[in-house]
Amino acid sequence: MKKTFGSFLIFVNCLVAQVGIIKVDHPIYNFLNRMDNYHFITNYDEFQLPKTRKQVANYLKQVLSNKDLLNRIDKHLLDDYLVEFEFDIYSTTNNASRLLPFNRGFNLFDEDERYVYYYTDSTRFNVFTNFTFTNELIFERNLVENKNRNVNLVKYGGEMRVSFMDNLGFSIYGSNGTFFGSKSLAQTQGSLRYNYKFNYDKLSQGGVDFFDETEGYFLGDWDIFNFKIGRDRLNLGYGRIKSLVGNNSPAFDYIQMNVNYSILGFSYFHGKLLGNETSTADPVQGRIKDISDKYLAYHRVSFNFSKHFSLSFGEMVVYSNRSIDFSYLNPFNYYKGAEHANQDRDNSMLFIDFKNNSFRGLNLYATILLDDIDFGKLGTSYFGNQALIELGAKLIPFYMSFPIEFEAQYIRIDPYVYTHRIHDNNFTNNDFIISDIINPNSEIISASVYIPFTNRLSLDIGFAYAVHGANETVPNGNIITNYGGDVLVGHREADSDNAKFLDGVIELTRTYNFDLKYEPINNYFIGLFGSYSNSSLANSIKQEQFLTNFYISLRI
Repeated sequence: MKKTFGSFLIFVNCLVAQVGIIKVDHPIYNFLNRMDNYHFITNYDEFQLPKTRKQVANYLKQVLSNKDLLNRIDKHLLDDYLVEFEFDIYSTTNNASRLLPFNRGFNLFDEDERYVYYYTDSTRFNVFTNFTFTNELIFERNLVENKNRNVNLVKYGGEMRVSFMDNLGFSIYGSNGTFFGSKSLAQTQGSLRYNYKFNYDKLSQGGVDFFDETEGYFLGDWDIFNFKIGRDRLNLGYGRIKSLVGNNSPAFDYIQMNVNYSILGFSYFHGKLLGNETSTADPVQGRIKDISDKYLAYHRVSFNFSKHFSLSFGEMVVYSNRSIDFSYLNPFNYYKGAEHANQDRDNSMLFIDFKNNSFRGLNLYATILLDDIDFGKLGTSYFGNQALIELGAKLIPFYMSFPIEFEAQYIRIDPYVYTHRIHDNNFTNNDFIISDIINPNSEIISASVYIPFTNRLSLDIGFAYAVHGANETVPNGNIITNYGGDVLVGHREADSDNAKFLDGVIELTRTYNFDLKYEPINNYFIGLFGSYSNSSLANSIKQEQFLTNFYISLRI
């Protein structure tokens, strides 16, 4: 009887979980990947992030029902997440504390889930606000030029999450930051690479010594259906290197819809990107900047037949230089056919992905993307046959004794993939490739080891080897011969129709990295990241550098 009553409570609570999104960089996704790998949860699709708070809460409930099967470290991790997502799972705040209004229950050094302020009531209305702070000390050693640079980045911000009527909610996040030290080094880090105000060269031209970021969304979330309008990070693809949508480009605004029912999943989004930039000089108004309109549409249908086999089909299309096209605003249209009906002006891509998890501890995945294809010229080096092939495996061989994780990933990308003859239709946002950093006409082999020493201390070690067939250029960047190796340069009328894989100027890059993380107190993090890279690039350019990043972050 107690068992039945407990199950009923869990069912009721899942209906009133908080509405919201868990950001793509949250460590819970690594935990859920491991739970999926060992069959402790079902119907988990790691291909698409982020997940909603309701989805994560439901996965944690599945893990909780299998708690006796977890190893010692994951049992402690589960306990940590049950505190963090307590309200989403149980609709209670027994393990939460708040700074405002000032009361004796708030402690900066306990293991509660701390908030600046939260409010809940019986009408299912709730508000949660957090303050965040990050400090990064970055040192770079250029081994070729024998030069050093260092910078201290300070970032602070806040987030407010609001839910109401059981299924509706919104979030607002904003941050500011500043730096001390080398601005040129700061401008190579993360989102600061394309932070508009921060990247002015001179203060007299509007440049600033601070940087800011903002995200926000409105979400409607039901059991099998959710929709969202917002701005934040999306990730699409298996493995650590995301071959579809990663973290390389600026975040963008989009509308999104997801449906999940039984073995069937359907997802869609339509996003606004930044296209080509031009400017004109006006004697009265000064410099006038113009950025062309550019959009990305995506949809994917997935079939999770069993742990032995899941299969998905999807499309993406980039179009530009016109207003929103209802052909691509329609989630259920066939985009390749719509592109033809629209007079073949756009850049459409088809993809298929597979996943197998027959054996506990072993996860196999694959993705095949067709940017363009001419069936009459298959087997030739015709430039119009553009494909990306990705293969990967995750292995946890000693889960109960020591849950060390191994992952290997191979990506082969043909010449001219992601490019387009019309510049604004290439697969970029503000000229940054939308996937993780993957050059056309290249192949990448990567391997990583994740070692959780405890639930609060972990080490991540990785290696990547990339071979790239670069375009032949002169030192100023002008192209002599186009081999399809630059996402910003599509096939031109004068270029050869033959584009052999890895033809061109061979560039080699080897990268080694480690990331040591420690969470001494709930939501307080200390970390040390290090990377060494060695590259032989076109025009006899050698690059060799060592970079370290010591960081601390906290959230209350």
